[in-house]
Amino acid sequence: MKCFKVMVFALFFLSTFCFNACTVMQKAPMAPVIFTVTIENISDSSAIPTPLAPGVWAVHTSPYVLYKATHPDMGMGLEPLAEDGMPNSLYAHVMTMKNVGAAGIFDTPSDMDKPGPLMPGASYSFTVMGMPGDRLSFATMFVQSNDLFFGTMDQGVPLFRGETPISGDYTPQVMLWDAGTEINEAPGKGMYQAPRQMGPGMGAPEHGNVRLITDGYPPSREMIRITIKNSMHTMDKMTPMPGHGSHSGH
Repeated sequence: MKCFKVMVFALFFLSTFCFNACTVMQKAPMAPVIFTVTIENISDSSAIPTPLAPGVWAVHTSPYVLYKATHPDMGMGLEPLAEDGMPNSLYAHVMTMKNVGAAGIFDTPSDMDKPGPLMPGASYSFTVMGMPGDRLSFATMFVQSNDLFFGTMDQGVPLFRGETPISGDYTPQVMLWDAGTEINEAPGKGMYQAPRQMGPGMGAPEHGNVRLITDGYPPSREMIRITIKNSMHTMDKMTPMPGHGSHSGH
């Protein structure tokens, strides 16, 4: 009987210890973090001053929701955004994707109270909510072109480093892309570029792939500046590395 009591006590002690240990090891779910994204047009001092057009953003968990480098346009609305600054079709398609938690259109410059193009010296801002594992992608037309656009690396920008939300200057992770849907003319001069053509979709089709622009245009850092700030007011200790690539909600 004495041995039986000892065994019962031991089992009770072990089960209590295990319960307490497991309880301590459990972590409370992390609340979503709010990020404010600001896109500044600083092209006034570049070799090709240009407006930017209303664009699309998405928060997602898998890469390549807007475009994929070296692949053709996915036919979801990137073409009208890149050629004519029309974001609605891309936004509508992105909202149907299962790996997209939220998406929206940014279209109202900081110096205006209604939607319009982003002129040099002005900025677009929008807010998103994110959790660890989320990425941010966006695209906005380089207006003095046939089908070029500024966008995040094609996989999207991770909104967290581990469990720490990012914050800082993320311009190095935004590039100038060619949608590969319309033959390029000289920037700022082509008759089939949005400011000079008679209507949307008038340029000669290219049937190419989405690709990075590496020459013939000023560096992205001379035309656009991207700042991401989180609601926890933490700042990255690491400088973002260059990547290979408003409505809000989550």
